[in-house]
Amino acid sequence: MKISLLAVSGVLLFAPASLALQAIDDQYLANVSGQAGITIETNTSAADGTVLTAGSVVFTELDEDGLGDETVSLHGLKLQVVELDNAGNIIGPAGFKTTIDVLDTGELSLKTTDLPAISLNVDDIRFGSRSIGTVGLNKWRFAPGSFVETAVVPSSKDVKIRLRTFMTDGSDIEFSYIEDGLALASDIEFKPGLDSNGISSPFDTEFFVSAVDGELRLEFGKTVGTLELNNLRFLNPDDGSVLFGGATFGDVGFGNISVNTGYFTLGANPDAEGLKGKFASDISIGTAFYRTNGKRVNLENVSLSTGRDSSNAVREVDYSFEIVGGAGLYGNGIAASLSNIDDLSLVVDAITFSDADGSNAGKSLGSFGIRNLSLQGSLTASVWALPGAGSQGVRTDVQLSDGAQFNISVKDDPLPQSEGPGPDPELTASVVVNDFSSESHIDITEKGLHISVVDLEMSANLNSIKFGNNQNYKGQSGRVVIDSFTVQPGSYLRVEPIQ
Repeated sequence: MKISLLAVSGVLLFAPASLALQAIDDQYLANVSGQAGITIETNTSAADGTVLTAGSVVFTELDEDGLGDETVSLHGLKLQVVELDNAGNIIGPAGFKTTIDVLDTGELSLKTTDLPAISLNVDDIRFGSRSIGTVGLNKWRFAPGSFVETAVVPSSKDVKIRLRTFMTDGSDIEFSYIEDGLALASDIEFKPGLDSNGISSPFDTEFFVSAVDGELRLEFGKTVGTLELNNLRFLNPDDGSVLFGGATFGDVGFGNISVNTGYFTLGANPDAEGLKGKFASDISIGTAFYRTNGKRVNLENVSLSTGRDSSNAVREVDYSFEIVGGAGLYGNGIAASLSNIDDLSLVVDAITFSDADGSNAGKSLGSFGIRNLSLQGSLTASVWALPGAGSQGVRTDVQLSDGAQFNISVKDDPLPQSEGPGPDPELTASVVVNDFSSESHIDITEKGLHISVVDLEMSANLNSIKFGNNQNYKGQSGRVVIDSFTVQPGSYLRVEPIQ
């Protein structure tokens, strides 16, 4: 999503030079103060609102393994700026305003406003010569007061570019992913939330781009409000009819993200093909939820931390990313690898059930955490476009080299006062994963989302299993050994909505 916002922001801010501009007469200019910056009004002359098209955009990775060029490409790109009626139908082309100004803070701001709606479509996404489908962000409605902004932010250390998206209530997107003649669709909505002062605010998200030590750095900023993916469903893309008798999978959403530290760095990989960088996180998601049939389950305060070193600085995780495939290989795809993970933790503070809007939440089921995760080697995941006539969907591989270990904890509700003071009772265990590998195929079918197992193997130990709070009572401890765990090839999981 961030990449899409960046791309859209760039097009909307710099497209005016290539579009039909409205004439500004001398009397209008005479009434403009230089302190108010510059406002450019842009309209497109195309009847369908098209402002940009591209036959293809191709990224070719430098061939250092002798297997030939490896590419990721987008084909049939189209960006439209359109006017919608109250029912969401396109009624014609539209325009927008771009304001260039120097703010009181010393920032150079380029803000796009008065934008009714846009549609961004990619007709074909390919790994090498193999297609994995079509993606569309259609009728992205910018409710009144919404804007996208790019600002140059000076500081004592460096200069950053801030990318901000501000969506007022009523802003939404029709998302679709089409593969093998079927579409996975959702209505994406931007909902307001509470800012740092506890005041209701429209959806507002930002991140920063800068250059640090010869690498590109993408830093997460605040996110106020909730991003909701509503009415997840399968469609017939030809007529838009909903499969499974009109039933949907329900809604998912997340938001109110607070960031102490969170960034990626991006640079060339000096040791192999592709890109290499670092990731650091001390981030908390205020709420994530799944909603169906007027009720929802909430994950409250989901935190991801990559740990801290002896100086209390946030640890960095190494990652690499490359295009894979070429002569003699299974197909074409992309692969990402994580390493140097030493103290990563993922914790959910509370799990509750509530009404559809999050009100009337019941008592928490407790908290759940994976803590102090460390890898002895690396974790690699790859996604491949399937080869051969008739093959559809994608193949996913996950490989853990040299094992991993972490602690798990499940905390109950706090102790009743009658049981005295002390920490919450909990279940804890130390987990050692000796090896793990999996290969599976994922496909959108008329019977639902189909995930089939080609291979899955694992060996692990659950050590030092304890119950209690280690003060009032220590409970019992034990050990579980799981050796040579496999899933029979051909096993599958199929997900479909309840009709």
